[in-house]
Amino acid sequence: MKHLLLVHGVNADRDDDAFKSYVYEQLAPHIQNFDIIVLNSRHSNIYAMIEGYIDSGETSIRITPLTFFSTYEQHEVLPEVITTFNHTHPWVTISVAYPFSKQKFLKEILTEQLAQLATDKDMVAFIGLGYNQLKLPNDELAHFVSTFDEDGMNVKGFMLNGAMDYKELLPNAIRRYNKLIVVPLFFMPEIMFNEMNDNLKRLTINKKLHVIPSLTTSTALKNMVINDIQRYENSRLYI
Repeated sequence: MKHLLLVHGVNADRDDDAFKSYVYEQLAPHIQNFDIIVLNSRHSNIYAMIEGYIDSGETSIRITPLTFFSTYEQHEVLPEVITTFNHTHPWVTISVAYPFSKQKFLKEILTEQLAQLATDKDMVAFIGLGYNQLKLPNDELAHFVSTFDEDGMNVKGFMLNGAMDYKELLPNAIRRYNKLIVVPLFFMPEIMFNEMNDNLKRLTINKKLHVIPSLTTSTALKNMVINDIQRYENSRLYI
């Protein structure tokens, strides 16, 4: 089985290459037979990569998007890729993993972190990637946020882009709270986190601000990827 991990870049060669190398270094000791592709890079060709796997004898390919919520590529590009190869190579099985927000492990990680940081007078802002042309990730974020209601936390969802743009919505949302705790839920090169942090400092919220370090740089995300792949491979043993 071949694993193809999809990461979302910023279409800047140096940043994307560094991010790709970082992901590889984190996962290489734990996962066998995998590659990484930056889907929105002008240098990436997922069709050519999969064609190469098939030419080398692979008949089962697992695509794992390293995302917390659905992306445009998952929604628009991957179905077309799978349809194409189902038609041209019907003996090859291609499957796609769910976004990480559908894993219980992510909820457990964040609940543990926030229990030590947030009070009932604070607001927690989950910030995902977001798109102007795709509503699905907004719905997924809203559902994920709702799972924290029973924990007594004031959690609200925002996106970097689109209708839930944090730059437009945060100043009003934070008004009645004492502190803003930001949880970045996007898996991208460091430049995007730096840009978000700079924007947060420029917003006129006049509240204490605490930004949780990106899960990208923690062992948590590495464990989510490894657990997902191992769970999938174990399930195949009983098919």
